[in-house]
Amino acid sequence: MRIPFWTPEQLRRDPALVAAIEQRRGGQLLNLDRMLLWSEPLARSWNVFLKTLRQELSLSPKLRELAICVVARATGADYEFQHHAPEFERAGGSVAQVTALADPDAAADSPIFDPLEQDVIRYALASTREVSIPDELSAALALRLKRLDAIREAGVRLFERPLLGRDVFGRGDPQPIAEIKRPEWSATLYDLLSAYAAERQRRALARVRLARRTVWSLAEARAVLEQMIGVSGEWSCLDEFLIAYAVEPALRTTVLASSLAASLELVREGALEVHQSAAFAPKTPASSSTTAPTVDAR
Repeated sequence: MRIPFWTPEQLRRDPALVAAIEQRRGGQLLNLDRMLLWSEPLARSWNVFLKTLRQELSLSPKLRELAICVVARATGADYEFQHHAPEFERAGGSVAQVTALADPDAAADSPIFDPLEQDVIRYALASTREVSIPDELSAALALRLKRLDAIREAGVRLFERPLLGRDVFGRGDPQPIAEIKRPEWSATLYDLLSAYAAERQRRALARVRLARRTVWSLAEARAVLEQMIGVSGEWSCLDEFLIAYAVEPALRTTVLASSLAASLELVREGALEVHQSAAFAPKTPASSSTTAPTVDAR
């Protein structure tokens, strides 16, 4: 008996059910779905069952599709194999493995399948042909699946841990420092006055001119005294004689100082004798040829 394909024109079905099946299939109904839709409860239950089997179980998609392909080969369901072999390849299977599944018994010992995949092939064949699964095979497959789950869980935990460079950062990593220069000046009143005085002094005393002073040199004083010795042969007061040369009050000091130094020089040479009666008293010079007492200067 052949079951014809269901069409919306032949029998109305719940649009939500049809849309759910199309969504699970990728937008298009398969021939199996068109046959199951003749019975709405069966189509609904089958859709939920397949969705749970293929999308909600923790079993690896590659192992699930491998088991389905083995059952399809063992039962001769070529239609089922043609639909699930591409799913097996998309899940990680190779073309050589798909080809090897033409003989499931030989594939169970083929080196192109790893030990876990070989146990899955044996388990699918045993459950399909004998229904009863050997304890050794069941225990071996369970142990391998537990290891696979442990590895998968460890991988998930590793990826959930904080990542270097995203959640945590290595110590000592150089980080750019934004250098913002804002000059700030700080000075006390003393600093300001000192700076002003230094600048003022540097500019104010840039050029200094000293007034020229009129002074008697020793040569001039000696010449005057020598002339006086030739004119006066007696004792005379030196201050009265020199006052004629101090025409300005400012010259008095230099005339007296220079004449004193010159008179002492003449006394040393023996050309002049000087008499001073008391300390700070006026000095009275005379020519050394004049008969006079010796010099009594204090």
